Amino acid sequence: MREAGEFKQQEINFYPERLIFYRNINNDPLIVMTKELINNLINHEDENRDPEGIFFQICGELVQKAESYQWQGNLWKHYLSLLMAQAENTFSRSCARLVGDNLDTGLFEFALHDLKLLKKMWDFDFKDLGEWVPLEIADTLKNFICDFSCLNPRGKFWYGENVGNLCNDLEKAGSPEQMVECLKNFYRDKGYGKIGMFYFFSWGKEGLRGISYPDPVTLEDLIGYEEQKEIIVKNTEAFTRGKKANNMLLYGERGTGKSSTVKALVNEYHSRGLRMVEVHKAQLAALKDIMGGLREYPQRFIVFIDDLSFESNETEYKYLKYILEGGVEVIPENVVIYATSNRRHLVRESWQDRDEGTEVRVSDSLSEKLSLADRFGITVTFTSPDQEEYLKIVEGLAEKSKLEISKAELREKALWWERWHNGRSGRTAKQFINSLLSEL
Repeated sequence: MREAGEFKQQEINFYPERLIFYRNINNDPLIVMTKELINNLINHEDENRDPEGIFFQICGELVQKAESYQWQGNLWKHYLSLLMAQAENTFSRSCARLVGDNLDTGLFEFALHDLKLLKKMWDFDFKDLGEWVPLEIADTLKNFICDFSCLNPRGKFWYGENVGNLCNDLEKAGSPEQMVECLKNFYRDKGYGKIGMFYFFSWGKEGLRGISYPDPVTLEDLIGYEEQKEIIVKNTEAFTRGKKANNMLLYGERGTGKSSTVKALVNEYHSRGLRMVEVHKAQLAALKDIMGGLREYPQRFIVFIDDLSFESNETEYKYLKYILEGGVEVIPENVVIYATSNRRHLVRESWQDRDEGTEVRVSDSLSEKLSLADRFGITVTFTSPDQEEYLKIVEGLAEKSKLEISKAELREKALWWERWHNGRSGRTAKQFINSLLSEL
């Protein structure tokens, strides 16, 4: 190991504690570990610590990140790019909403201050720590190559690719001033923080939770229901362009592709800033909080409520009714609500509801329950396919799956399957094709 006197602290050390916007980097565990390693070597601090052990622990953390995001190349620079991409601060939020190319002077100067410090971190090479660092390990960290395609982490790979492109742009930029420009463009085009990392979310106690492995269904995968898809796509495209769009209720038989259509929209338009937040019926009381949180982001959000219906004694529908129309706080311009249901009027109605009973004005009570569905601007109906439509869906799925089977045999087996299973629907057709694939 080299003597401490051979280190040039001003060249090797970096000072994340002096960052203004990027405080998340100063508190990052791997950066803290690296900073600790450098300080111990330079200042002879804590002689009992094993620098080699810390170094290899850092290597292990970088490789795990590479696996998660399918990185190739310089893992240290990719990791720094990830931390900058994830940053939620005044600079990233301002850039995400930036109109035009010019940053305010204050934002630019503070960002430039940070990037001058981060440039020293960017240029850091583990070989500079001393001769004890194995050259082959240090070189591999700078030129990491591994085929992760078999792991197929779809959600994280999409974001990992974005971070990889940011890393390449920052490397080409060279100067801190140009690196500020790269980050500005990244936040404006891709977003920041978790909203930039994921495009599917659920809602929990901690708020928004990104979904790493969303359903990869696409609009091309959904065969049939062309008229319904056209209505839904037209409304959603208008929404992604910043125009007025309607809240939508997708009503119809089970297995007809209502939920898959909504998920396919997000897979299709996430590059335009479209995101989805899935909310369950039991969480409707939190809708105001959800809307308030989403209002802060420049992206466009579909709040998705799947399989929505209420029993006659449930009152949660009032929270949704309040949000859809009539509340003091309106739905943010960057949010629409899409719901699916097997029940046209959403709230269960019984003959008892129509009896006079103790209700003075029965019609008012019925009207309140039935009015929820009317609050959606567009209702799209998905009916069960007839026999020929069902067979067309089967044939389309078989073609996509490259099944080697005659058309006559395929249709005969498909009709047998729907009679003995769940009736005619897109879901039944998919289950039938899956069964054939397992046999053939």
